[in-house]
Amino acid sequence: MHVEGSASILALIELNHLTKTFKGKTQTVDALKDINLHIEQGDIFGIIGMSGAGKSTLVRCINFLEQPTSGSVVIDGKDLASLSPKALRQLRQQVSMIFQHFNLLSQRDVRGNIAFAMEIAGMKRPQIEKRIDELLEIVGLDGQAAQLPQPAFRRPASSASPSPALWRPTPKIILCDGRPARSTRRRRPRFSTFCGKSTAGWASPSSSSPTR
Repeated sequence: MHVEGSASILALIELNHLTKTFKGKTQTVDALKDINLHIEQGDIFGIIGMSGAGKSTLVRCINFLEQPTSGSVVIDGKDLASLSPKALRQLRQQVSMIFQHFNLLSQRDVRGNIAFAMEIAGMKRPQIEKRIDELLEIVGLDGQAAQLPQPAFRRPASSASPSPALWRPTPKIILCDGRPARSTRRRRPRFSTFCGKSTAGWASPSSSSPTR
């Protein structure tokens, strides 16, 4: 993948000469090569490409779940490579991630899965319950909160998967990868109202067209 973006002093996300190389026993693959990308506050930015083009790798490099081989990732003026593990965890609290796979706890119902991230963050129970109700409405799961995310319940699983990532009232950045991203985008009016001035990035297969 090779992307060019214009520089801006207002950029919230900056990727500078970003390269990610995977080395195997017999070959080396440049999943990302010399990417320069600048995304401003409030932008909704779509990444489209064929399977294996490097979309998910790029999204994971933005929040440093995948560390680049070379180049820099700068979020809100902070170079992620220069941050301590503690500082990086703190920054990630402002970067919500909707993963390609559901990443739901099978032993918890939809409501319990949404609550999990807030419980770990130490939020009070009344705040958690209030936020769960808001998120259930955003992803269109009113009345289905008690269902377990089993394969038989494909819609609750796919709809609930964005919810744990959206528990923060005002995340600066929302990263959406693949199928859950398309599920969330179908509920765009409610989701856009929630996002407010957050910066959202979508990584979708080439058959999906992002709309601003």
